[in-house]
Formats: sequence, structure tokens, C-alpha cells
Amino acid sequence: MLFSDNTYNPTTGASSYWYVNENRQPTYAPALTLVSGQRLELDVTSLKTSIADVIFAVAQLPGEPEARINRLNVNGNGYVRNDATTAIIAYRSVYQDESRPASATFGVTLHGFPGTYQMQARGYGTDGRQYSKAFEVTFGEPNDTPAGSNVETNITTPDGDLLGTLTFANVIQGGDTTVSQVTLGPDAPRNFKIFRAGGQPQYFDISTNAVFSGNVEVCIHYDDANLSDPSKEPDLELGHYDDETGSWTVITSPGSPDTANNVICGITTSFSIFALLESEVIDADDDGIADDVDNCPATGNVGQQDFDGDGIGDACDSDGDGDGWPDATDHCPNYAHSDNGDLDGDGLGDPCDSDLDGDTASNAIDNCPTVANADQTDFDGDGTGDQCDVDDDGDTVADAGDACPGSDLGAVIDAVGCTSPQRFEAACPIRGVYRNHGQYVSCVAREADAQVALRLISKDDKGVIVSTAAQAKVTTTGK
Repeated sequence: MLFSDNTYNPTTGASSYWYVNENRQPTYAPALTLVSGQRLELDVTSLKTSIADVIFAVAQLPGEPEARINRLNVNGNGYVRNDATTAIIAYRSVYQDESRPASATFGVTLHGFPGTYQMQARGYGTDGRQYSKAFEVTFGEPNDTPAGSNVETNITTPDGDLLGTLTFANVIQGGDTTVSQVTLGPDAPRNFKIFRAGGQPQYFDISTNAVFSGNVEVCIHYDDANLSDPSKEPDLELGHYDDETGSWTVITSPGSPDTANNVICGITTSFSIFALLESEVIDADDDGIADDVDNCPATGNVGQQDFDGDGIGDACDSDGDGDGWPDATDHCPNYAHSDNGDLDGDGLGDPCDSDLDGDTASNAIDNCPTVANADQTDFDGDGTGDQCDVDDDGDTVADAGDACPGSDLGAVIDAVGCTSPQRFEAACPIRGVYRNHGQYVSCVAREADAQVALRLISKDDKGVIVSTAAQAKVTTTGK
């Protein structure tokens, strides 16, 4: 890091420069525009200087790959003016230029003499773009923090105005404490916004080289004229940003803020960024439910319905029933199931379809619930419809091997499922064509012998059957 204090004499033009190089890596905090990092001890440069650690995040362009920078240039100017004439009597600058492996975040540590500097950061992206951000930093005056108990250190502006106080429970080794102000910093925690002064967000970056233990009470004065909603002044909180976790903690002391004197206090054990937080109920979807308790903060869900109880409201849950099937392809979006089949192709999944086969007979009464069987026929009356019954006629011979499906119920059958009449009709059909009547009778006699052997009929039955055949009328050719 490089910074200079260029004090010049308007008459002689003489000037002097003081450069200090520091090659330290700061703490990173992803996705923040400007945050505080670890502190350097003030005496590595001069007790006159102050420190502000900042981390810049690259603005990401929608629909494009993540932008990264490998070089960051930060510079700014401050002026010291004559209080009576306002003429410039000193010119001061802060400058730093660092290069390192490309990253979406880039941290720097700035040193400067007390005063306000208008800063510009320029990041050079690996995508060929240049990213820039203007901000303001006010380096505070280092204040003496001696060893002892209940040590009080004032927080002052470069002009000597009192910003507040720090009270250390126990300072083991004295040092100097600085409070710098910056206009950019981490986003406020949910349901809060950063207190603004002069139209700009106000962050307090506190650092010290004193060695201390125990608590430190941080008290900051504020101007209630800057409140965005004066009625919410009692709800003001003091926030402390943790560089390591990248999160805010509300540290407000009981009984604070003191609205009569416009002072807010909090308790901390470490230093970094502090800010006043104004209460702001955020309801992004305008459904009357604050975002911090809304199970669909970006989508209206007034009733907060959450079918699967996963903490994500139904209105924004891509898997409303939590069964692993996204709603867009789930045939039963409100019924948890492992099978997403749709047998009848009606768009309603099998687990939640009251008519699986789509034959208009509901599953509860359908004698073939998975095979269309609209007329509900059940030849053998066994409760299983013919369309899905493997033995329609109930003769114990499965349909696949039954030569005579539809046999009379309870009739005696042969090995392939045929009754005596069915065999006669197959072997010697009464409507067949024969050379003469005798041929037909001989056919019936042979089949009767076969059936006697199979015990389908008795010998007496044979006699009756053959006699009947002799009297039957059949078609003959006379040849």
C-alpha cells in the first residue's frame, strides 16, 4: 500500500512526501461492496495516521459469467483549509494499487492522515471491462487509550467534534484508538436499513492498537433529524459487523437509545464496522407477511400454506409435496409418492387417480382397476373382470393355454379346458359338410370313444350320443 501526505507552502512551492509500503493481505468478505477487515497497528506508520480496511465486490451482470478482477486501484484526495479564509493550506492523498490472482472480491487496507477523502476505486476485470465505484472515507483522529480500568476514549471527527465514546472495561497496554467513517459498507441485516447522514449511509470503522480484555461499551451520537421515520427512533439498534462470519449482530445495550440526548450504546468485545440500524419491516411480495417470517418472501402466500412442512411455502415451492418430483413434472403435485406413473395417460398420476385405467369405473368398485373393463364383465363371477382374469371361465386352465375359453361353469373338462360338447363341436361340427350321413355318425362315434377314455362321458352316454347323431340332420355332398 502507498499513501502520501503532501504539505506544500503556497509561497515557496516546497513540498514533502512520505510513502509507506505495506504488503498485507486483508480479510475477505464475499458479495459485499465495502467492509472492514483486520487492523494494522497504528504505530507501524505513524501515530498521526488512521486506518480503514475495505473490500470491494465486483458488480455481476445478469446472464453473464461471474466477473473477476485481478487489479485494483484506489486513490483519493483530501484538503486542509484555513478555517478563516477557507483557502487550501494542505493537500493530502491516499493511493493504493494492487494486483493478485483474479477474484470476485478484492480487499485493501488504506492508511491516511485524519480528514475526509473523496475516493475512487477502479477494478480491472479479466473480461476486459473496468469496474469503478466512488465513495468517501473520513479518517478519524487517533485518540489516546491509556492502560487501566473503565478507560473512556472519545470518538471525534477530524474537526474535533464529539461523535461518541468508547469505554474499555480493562486496558492492559495503552495505545491509540481511531474511528473512521465511510459511506459504503455491508448491506443491513434483514428488516433494518443503515442510518444515513447527509443523504449517505454512515458506517463507523473502529480500530485500536491498545491491548484490552473484557467488554467495550460503544456509544454513538446521532442527529434525529436524519431519521427516515422519527416515530421509529425508539426502535434504533446498534449493529456490529463480524468480518469473519460476514454477518451483523445487534449489540444495543438495555435502555438504549437515549432519545432525549440522541445517543445509542452497545456492548462489544472486538472492533470492526459499526452502524446505526433503523427498523424497516421488509415485505418484498406485499402479502402482509414480513420477509423474515414469510415462507415465500418473494411470492405472495397470505395463508403461509406449506403442504410438505419444509419451510418453503406452497406458492414458491417447486416440489410442493416434497416427494422429489418437481411440480412441473409431478402427476400428483399434492400427493407425496415415489411412483410418478400415469397408466391411462390422463395427466393424473396413478397414486392420486381414482380411475387408474380410465374406464369410468372408479378404483373402489372396478373389477379390473388397472385394465380398462368398462362393462365390468366377470364370466366366472370370481370378482376379477374378464379383461384381467387369467382364467375367465374358472375351469382351472389358464386362458393362455385354454383351448376352449368360456366353458360352462362347473363342467367336466379335458386337459386343455374343453368340455364334452365343446370337443364334439370341434371334432364333428353339426353344421359341417360330410360325404354322407354315415361319415358324420362315424366321426361322432370315434370322438365318443375318446371321451369315454378321458372319462368325460360314460359308455351309456356314448350310446345315447351316437344314437342321437344317427337321427341328426347334416349336410351331405352325396359323393
